[in-house]
Amino acid sequence: MTIESAVPAVIVAPLLPIRDLVVFPKMVLPLFIGRPKTVQAVQQAMGSDHKIILVTQRDSKTDDPSMKDLYTVGTYATVLQMLKLPDGTLKVLVEAHQRVTITDLEDGPAGYAAKALRLDSSEGDPKMTEATRRMVLKRFNDYARESKKLSEDVVNSVNAVALPGELADAVACNLTLPIERKQQLLEQTSILQRLNDI
Repeated sequence: MTIESAVPAVIVAPLLPIRDLVVFPKMVLPLFIGRPKTVQAVQQAMGSDHKIILVTQRDSKTDDPSMKDLYTVGTYATVLQMLKLPDGTLKVLVEAHQRVTITDLEDGPAGYAAKALRLDSSEGDPKMTEATRRMVLKRFNDYARESKKLSEDVVNSVNAVALPGELADAVACNLTLPIERKQQLLEQTSILQRLNDI
């Protein structure tokens, strides 16, 4: 059973608002957490099943975001590791699994918690999707050669992705795009349209 198929249709989990970053499914990345409510949310996750919802803030300058300050689509993730730093901040390693739509946000004494619905992607026409997947991969490799900003490891890992939806996400997270544009790609549930947008 894949992690995606194990993600329940309705999720209740601590929520971590993040600044200046859109997290796509399959990403594994470190985050530095310093705000009291976000530290509490991570500690809540670590105290239960390590599951957390990651969602991007609309304005990175907002210190105490409410529902209106957050995008409504984020990712359901697992906190793999947590390290408390001497200054009280946390360094966490997270692995994102599945797109989710946030329906309710609770801002309580134990930090942020959210109710969310699993957001599944649709395949579309298989032949068209496969042709577009190949085109995206070719263009990504051209981009990587010309930009010289992506490491060989990153390029190899993107080239190893076989599934069209996962490829779209892998490419999207490695492109230099404004946060709003990356968020639009995260919110796009049609895999064919996501590939076309990229």
